[in-house]
Amino acid sequence: GGGHECMAIVEKFLDLEGRMALQDLPKVVEHASVGERIEKMGNDYLTVRQIKGARRYNMCQILHSYNGEVAIRILKARLPATSADSVPLIDDKAISDEKVSGAPSVFLTMLAMFKGVERREAQWRKLLDDAGYRVNAL
Repeated sequence: GGGHECMAIVEKFLDLEGRMALQDLPKVVEHASVGERIEKMGNDYLTVRQIKGARRYNMCQILHSYNGEVAIRILKARLPATSADSVPLIDDKAISDEKVSGAPSVFLTMLAMFKGVERREAQWRKLLDDAGYRVNAL
């Protein structure tokens, strides 16, 4: 996206060492105003990440826009770039397995707008497991 999360991290952790990169579609990152500490790199979600072995890979509000099959492809495309020390961070919506109030309208909105889905906790766990990830926290 526009690099808002990258900027927030850089501003909050002034002594942060290493590289910070914003990766999104080339037409998106070319318009991002992120300052000089953040590299802008054009890439798509289904391509292996350009930076290999990063400590963190943050995916913010991406996967809910895609059905399970495409979301698994996106997740699997990131695995070759990771190392044993890498931690993928997924910042997305998760609806509690117990919560039912309002959920159907959210599901229908995501389906109609993006052919995507807002997932319940159990659905997230299955999706991540199917893509080869281990969940540390949800």
